[in-house]
Amino acid sequence: MLDGAHQHRLATIDPALAQQIASVGTGPASISVAAVITRSVVESAVATAGAVGPDGPVRGADGPIHVAEAADLSLLNQLSQGVAVDWDSYDAEVAQRHDGNATSPHMNGPLDLDDSADSLRQRLLYMAFYRTALIAELIRFWRQPASPALADIVYCAVAAGFKPIVTSTLNSI
Repeated sequence: MLDGAHQHRLATIDPALAQQIASVGTGPASISVAAVITRSVVESAVATAGAVGPDGPVRGADGPIHVAEAADLSLLNQLSQGVAVDWDSYDAEVAQRHDGNATSPHMNGPLDLDDSADSLRQRLLYMAFYRTALIAELIRFWRQPASPALADIVYCAVAAGFKPIVTSTLNSI
């Protein structure tokens, strides 16, 4: 909850989870929980297809589209080891993924919502790119490692399809 006139986007899609996150508080406890959730979600996302259609996982020009890439885990490893991260290089690498669709999924959004094969393919690509963009957004919250917003991290994870990972992680902490 932000204030009486505003609420966090997590509260919009999952009020109960937003309340649970709010009970974690702020400061070191919140950062620790955010770190565990981030790592759990990104590890799962690296092994998860961006979308699956009738012919199997959605593929781009460079192979199957996963929700996250090995480069994302590499960056998290650098952060956890206290190594300085070149965020500009990371942003440039993410911007090149899937011909730029990893940062601007709307550029590949479906034009029609009919049942044609082309429309289904476009919707699946959009879903894959959208999930990829959410994970990149989640990781970018660590630019300020002393103050990543737990609610923002959880929102991105849930919207990208990783609510079971989030709730499992929260229940194990």
